[in-house]
Amino acid sequence: MTGPQWTLAVFGAGREELIRDAGDRLAGKVRAVAVPDNPPGYGITGDTLVLIRPDGYIGLISAPGELAEVMTYLN
Repeated sequence: MTGPQWTLAVFGAGREELIRDAGDRLAGKVRAVAVPDNPPGYGITGDTLVLIRPDGYIGLISAPGELAEVMTYLN
């Protein structure tokens, strides 16, 4: 998930709604993508937001209700 922009990987049951919310609040700053349930190699089993920096490193991991935490991190 590397590229010229930040990526917000959204894990969990409510991921589609979270992506819509993230798209509205973070438009132009972050690309939000849904990740299928329990992908191998990630070790994430619940609702989680993972902010990936443009260089491919993880910048932040938070609970899905903490979109404000993602916004604070980006600022």
